[in-house]
Amino acid sequence: MRESSVASASKQVVSFLDDAVAKEIFSVGEALFPSIVALLEQADPEGTISAQSRRLCASLGALAQACYAEVGGAAHQEAVGRAAALLSLLTKLDDQVIDGLGFHGRLHGDRASVVARVRAYLAPTLRSILEAKAETAEPRCELAAEFGRSLRAISAHPARLSSLLEWIEKGWEIQAQGVAWLSAHPAPQQLTAIEEITAQISGAWLLMITLVGTLPEDASRMLTLDEQGAYGAWGRWIQSADALADFAKDCAEGMGNSVAGHRLWLARPARYLDAYKRGDLARLYAMLEETQTDTSLLPPVSAVEDLERRLSSLPSLVRMLRWIQRFLIQRYLHHPLCARESSHASFVAYTMDGALPSDPWLASYFAPPVEGI
Repeated sequence: MRESSVASASKQVVSFLDDAVAKEIFSVGEALFPSIVALLEQADPEGTISAQSRRLCASLGALAQACYAEVGGAAHQEAVGRAAALLSLLTKLDDQVIDGLGFHGRLHGDRASVVARVRAYLAPTLRSILEAKAETAEPRCELAAEFGRSLRAISAHPARLSSLLEWIEKGWEIQAQGVAWLSAHPAPQQLTAIEEITAQISGAWLLMITLVGTLPEDASRMLTLDEQGAYGAWGRWIQSADALADFAKDCAEGMGNSVAGHRLWLARPARYLDAYKRGDLARLYAMLEETQTDTSLLPPVSAVEDLERRLSSLPSLVRMLRWIQRFLIQRYLHHPLCARESSHASFVAYTMDGALPSDPWLASYFAPPVEGI
């Protein structure tokens, strides 16, 4: 969702964006990036991943480090964070291709063909991870192989490593299904499938990153099945927030059947498709507010409380997941085309008086061009 103008000064962002959680997350990226940058430059010489997203993806290694600390780990923090950051960056690198309009088309009606095409593109990086050896001479495969090697270097628990690799295989398939669903032409009876894949996209991705923290010998336990399931529930709200934060980008890339786009289509089918095909973003953003699609994508207080309860033994992870979801909602509210007043009762918990975050890099996420998590 990238516009060319800077967001209006009347748009306000909440101060939590500059609080201890944000600083904790981004300090991890700052510490890890020097050990990763050479590999990333080799894999992405054209800079398809923006400088902003490179730093943010590396910073998500904080999830793995937080998990590692919560389960008693201490000796391998840097290695855990680096491995998790490699996974975050690798998936982002593949996304730069598979999310592109030229790869999947706009409003297609052939999901099976798109799924097969995405699977074929992702297969070399998946095999490179699983074999810890580059499947092809493509630089992205060497990045994937290095990630696979890094997992094996820190893992002292074969069953946990096997479980993580199974999640990675699931995650690669979720990516294929996600691209196919989100770029498809909206149709009746799709909403349940769209909501399910929406939850899975972020839920599986964030869980994979987190589970890296369970591998070293001093990690006392694996996440329970219920804790892992809670990530899927968190994924619903985080990916829904991402659909709002990256609404303009998704429209430009042909992802018109995101959970936000699909709900607009359900509310105003002909009007939505006309505005979407014309690229009338102002009209589309107005529709998000008019149809209350945006508020429908916010979690009820009771849902958040339940998720916090399910992850109560991992409080630092709860803080980070909440921050990610709020960060994305703030980006939606701060978009220059957003028609929603931040004083609306549904959004007041996400906003308060204040200016852009004081950190210049974090503030840059509120002035286009930006990319989603």
